[in-house]
Amino acid sequence: MDPEEAQVIVLAQEASANWLVLDEPKARPAAEFPGLRFMGTIGLRLLARRTGRIEAVCPLLDELKAKKLYVGERVSQ
Repeated sequence: MDPEEAQVIVLAQEASANWLVLDEPKARPAAEFPGLRFMGTIGLRLLARRTGRIEAVCPLLDELKAKKLYVGERVSQ
């Protein structure tokens, strides 16, 4: 886990955060241990679409891909 993810987890605990945006798979077990709930960037965008906060997810996924962030094949479909 990178130091940045560790710091985000600590800050979330200190702030009694309800949710945490966390993309790094290696950091997720550390977030689960103290009982933090989290979702990744793509999950957050899908939630925004389901709740009507954004109109479409595909342009946002294309933006992530353009920035060379991993977007799984299952999500891309």
